[in-house]
Amino acid sequence: MLALLRDRPLESLQCPNSKCSSHKSDSPANGLSIRCFLGNDTIRYLHCHDCGLEFSERQGTPLFRLRIGEQKAFDVLNHVAEGCGVRGSSRLCGVQEETVIRLQRRCGEHFKRWYEGRVQEERVHEAQLDEKWSSVGKKTEKLRRRQSC
Repeated sequence: MLALLRDRPLESLQCPNSKCSSHKSDSPANGLSIRCFLGNDTIRYLHCHDCGLEFSERQGTPLFRLRIGEQKAFDVLNHVAEGCGVRGSSRLCGVQEETVIRLQRRCGEHFKRWYEGRVQEERVHEAQLDEKWSSVGKKTEKLRRRQSC
């Protein structure tokens, strides 16, 4: 996962300026070039030739302006995803509890925006209620049997 974010090709990136011609184009990276590398993680700082905007490749991601390393951030998120609590994740990864909470909040807000932007136009045409019957229907049937006895 770390390699996917760090080594993304320029073709997968686009200018964050909504007024720029390369913002939503089919080949957005045609107007992008690497200006320099920043930080210990060698974050690429990009330049858009169409509008002149300079921006970090992390802009628009939960890792934007993150002060801990990418590897440590992914370690924290992996512990949380596996069900480890805030205290346990902070202890295992060597970060403060507030860092774990802040990272969870950032990721949650980011994925909520992503989800709402993608799913709001979807229409459900069919729903299968067999799971409802198996979990709820059977229990209510058992309760009725007990009450009638």
